[in-house]
Amino acid sequence: MIHEAVAAVLHSLEGLSEREVFAAYGVAGDDLEAVLEETGTPAGWHPLAAGYDALPSLPESVSVPSELLARALADHPRLELSPADLSRLKTRLRTLYEAGRGASVEEPEETETGQNSEENEAAEVVGALIPIPAETFLEELSQKLEVHPISIYWLLEEIRKDGARCLPGERDRLRDRMTVLVLRLFGHRWPKDVETGEPVPPWAESDGIIPLVEGTGETSLLDRVRARLAEEMGDREAHFFERGFEEVIGTPLGEWLRREFFSEHARQFKKRPIAWVLESGHAGANNTSRRRRLKVASVSPSGGGFACMIYYHALDKDLLAKVRTRYLRPVFQRREFELGEARKRAAASEVVARAEAERIERILDELKAFETSLLEVETKGYWCAGLEAVAKTEPLDHFTARREGASPPPGSEVFLRQEQAFDPDLNDGVRVNIAPLQRAGLLASEVLPPKDVERAIADRARWRADERRWCREGKLPKPGWWLYHESAPLTGTNTR
Repeated sequence: MIHEAVAAVLHSLEGLSEREVFAAYGVAGDDLEAVLEETGTPAGWHPLAAGYDALPSLPESVSVPSELLARALADHPRLELSPADLSRLKTRLRTLYEAGRGASVEEPEETETGQNSEENEAAEVVGALIPIPAETFLEELSQKLEVHPISIYWLLEEIRKDGARCLPGERDRLRDRMTVLVLRLFGHRWPKDVETGEPVPPWAESDGIIPLVEGTGETSLLDRVRARLAEEMGDREAHFFERGFEEVIGTPLGEWLRREFFSEHARQFKKRPIAWVLESGHAGANNTSRRRRLKVASVSPSGGGFACMIYYHALDKDLLAKVRTRYLRPVFQRREFELGEARKRAAASEVVARAEAERIERILDELKAFETSLLEVETKGYWCAGLEAVAKTEPLDHFTARREGASPPPGSEVFLRQEQAFDPDLNDGVRVNIAPLQRAGLLASEVLPPKDVERAIADRARWRADERRWCREGKLPKPGWWLYHESAPLTGTNTR
């Protein structure tokens, strides 16, 4: 693989550079050993395996001092492995490779039991030396096997020809590819895209909402993903890709997008996801045990209910209303029609029709609860006891206006309604803005620790009160959220 060839050469060059640095500073002998004991031996210092020591081919876009590296490697120590030793090395490498990065598959060493063992363990913890973590999987394998990265590269080529696969690595790459594709469907741009002026593609969703279910009148996320894959690789290859995805991940692509993407995306983005999944079936769930019960009771992806994905950078005061009126309402109406038809059949004493009618009734109850929670968040998403206390004492001057140039609220009750409404400021961050949705049970899975949900909402009330006070004291010219409203028109149109 190209990335492994580049990594092998990179770690080789790092090894040469580190030798030069140590030599330049005169670090040798016991001093050098002390450094290596604490930081670990550089991968490029391990011996090459004879017969597995040629420089791998690199893409033309990668320029390296190959002559310098070749001369240095010519005198590098080599392991002369017997057929038995080589077989054992390949077996160990295959075990580590198939287990994936970070896996521990070495046989545990026998330890003493009793008090002495506990004392030894405590001593190890106190004086623990933590080596510098491996930058790549290739480097990790090199360090564990104490064999040069270039030899590891060629040995991997051989064991893969014999059928070795690193399924954890394949899963990570597939998930990463799908995450990038989903975010690009929202027009997301990475810093490099911004620097190069990469335009938002015309097929990106400018509304900031993509349904995960059928019946909304809009193209579902699964259909959009399939369309992009077909555009990139052709219909036939896209079909095989989707089959391969299910084989490696263990879940069909559509179910993964609906059920697993959000929690994995939140974990990957350190609890600060930018693509949020709203899903019916959790409304009113304010604790983990209740959420688990509702999760089990929620309908399946093919059975009904509602779910959509929203893009954080498109978040504004109107986005939840759009979800409710443009996406949820058509699904609700479709289910009501289906219920009427099922009841007609049930009147004719059809047992199956009666069961179907009951199922649709449960779905409609779920959708009604979801709609009620959406409305609750729209009007009182940022309510908290702290905000109510602030509203009773806040001076109603022009700094309490929703935006610059607007009139201040005529009374404390109006001010409270204004401040508790879901009117997000992206500068507050994901934590503050996702908290009202999690508190109402609108998210497909929890993102914040339960104890942090109320704290995040209370933080917003406190921050805004502090900022208004600083404005009155002349420390700030105007509240920061006014700037947000200047760049995001009240029409709700997303202007990236």
